[in-house]
Amino acid sequence: MPFEPIYGHHSVQEVVFTLIFQRPFDQKSLQDLQAAHSEWKAELPKIEIPQIFHFSIGPFDSAEQAAQSGIAFQSFKRDGSIDWRLLANMQTLVVNCATYTRWADVWGRARNLLASSAKHLARSGNVVASISLQYIDTFKWNGSAKSYSIDNLIRRDSRYFPEALWDANNSPLWHLHQGSFRSKELAIGGKLLDRMHIDATEEDGTSIVRFDSLLRLDAFQPAAYMRLFGPVDGKIDNLMNELHAINKSSILGYLVDSMAEQIGMRRSVV
Repeated sequence: MPFEPIYGHHSVQEVVFTLIFQRPFDQKSLQDLQAAHSEWKAELPKIEIPQIFHFSIGPFDSAEQAAQSGIAFQSFKRDGSIDWRLLANMQTLVVNCATYTRWADVWGRARNLLASSAKHLARSGNVVASISLQYIDTFKWNGSAKSYSIDNLIRRDSRYFPEALWDANNSPLWHLHQGSFRSKELAIGGKLLDRMHIDATEEDGTSIVRFDSLLRLDAFQPAAYMRLFGPVDGKIDNLMNELHAINKSSILGYLVDSMAEQIGMRRSVV
């Protein structure tokens, strides 16, 4: 098959877990987060604090360092690229995973990082307004340029793929960006944005197709820390498992069966 998942047995280039708080983090919360680094230092040893400057242009030009707006904790792969990252910036708490294995393992690790860090950011009464799960899946073309065909990747009967794009079937450069809010009963009530960006482009002389799937729940009622991570009524696990299932169903709506089977999406456990 000329199209192949970027990593052979799976196509996941990155998974991103995000909590968007109701208001920006104050200095005390960010300082508390930095002081708590020992809780996850074994996993994310590197600290990076963005340096932001305000510039004044006039008779007396000056540059003044602004207050800290964020902090990142990171680990790296052998090639120097990011492996895992925990980032607090403005009002957003993000965990990036660039080394995907299987959902249960990746979510388990991301959950621990979110729970450990969010408690420090929520101490001032800050609550979570939105929660999102983002998957980036990449497939590369291994055939000749003349034989390029998205029939090897996209199913002809996909109701998500517009007929007009089949007219450009032999072009390796195209994109499809679409999304809508869905009505769906989830562990946490809210409006669910289901957004899919598909970009066919070239990287280092290789034609690729990248799926960027974002599921974002805007909660009807902002969630306090214990509502998400509490031992009794914590809802974050149920919600993330639901979003994972929706993402899986969404990408299956595009892929031909042979590709879905190759990346293990026909199995009951992924």
